[in-house]
Amino acid sequence: MKKMIMGGITAVWVVILCQARSEHWSDLDTVIDQLRVSVRKGEMTKLDMRLKVEALARKHKELVDANFDPDNPSEISVPDYNRCLSALLALNEMGDKQSLPTLEEISQSKHVLVRTHAISTYIKVAGPVDTLPFIDRIDTRTSPSRYKGFDQFVAYRALEDLVCEEKIPPEFASYAAPRPPLPVLSRAEQEKVHSFMLEKTQANMRNNMASGILDRILSEQLPGYTTSVQRLAMAERLTRSGSEDIRKYGQSIKTEIEKTPVNERKDFRAKGELLDPEKKGD
Repeated sequence: MKKMIMGGITAVWVVILCQARSEHWSDLDTVIDQLRVSVRKGEMTKLDMRLKVEALARKHKELVDANFDPDNPSEISVPDYNRCLSALLALNEMGDKQSLPTLEEISQSKHVLVRTHAISTYIKVAGPVDTLPFIDRIDTRTSPSRYKGFDQFVAYRALEDLVCEEKIPPEFASYAAPRPPLPVLSRAEQEKVHSFMLEKTQANMRNNMASGILDRILSEQLPGYTTSVQRLAMAERLTRSGSEDIRKYGQSIKTEIEKTPVNERKDFRAKGELLDPEKKGD
């Protein structure tokens, strides 16, 4: 599945995103550092700093969009992109949910890099539960045709980072940067997140790789899911995908589940289960 997710144009954009983050620097970093110093000295409040950074993020998003050429989408105003990214990184560091409207605004940029950085930042700041309505809006909103479904892929990868421990091979553990601890969710919150994911596996997603991400999370975290009625329905949809890798992935799931007798397959829409209409209405 990992090979499938990293295939084709997705792999190219993931590499670009990673390079942009690791090689990023802008003169706005110095400005933001000065704002942090002013906050520490009591010369301005955290609220004032947040509002200034939000204004900078919006300004440079607008400048990137103004120079966007749909016929040459790989071209980008590097200084303005780096400045917008600096502001997004600062908002992520502040972690203030009051910034979410600004982040959602920026997540609708014309440029895929600005848009996807803002999507992942929103999800990190919002947390696993509060981000669910935003991801739902990502699933249904209109994106440029050449990136149809990519916003969705980025959103679900960011959600995965919030709810799953990173698996690092032992030989690379000493080189990996430490990640912040995962948010601690109550049982009710976990059920809400898993219910959301289950519902999404039943939808006809624009990006079937997003279904693969959800399948991986639920297989690890939700007892009974691996041989469930819902997983089989998702697998049958994937076998009709245009991608050979995804079709094979769906077929492998079908083959696995069909080894389990029908009466032993979990149905999460049954009474008392996560997708039981009566339970969902409580």
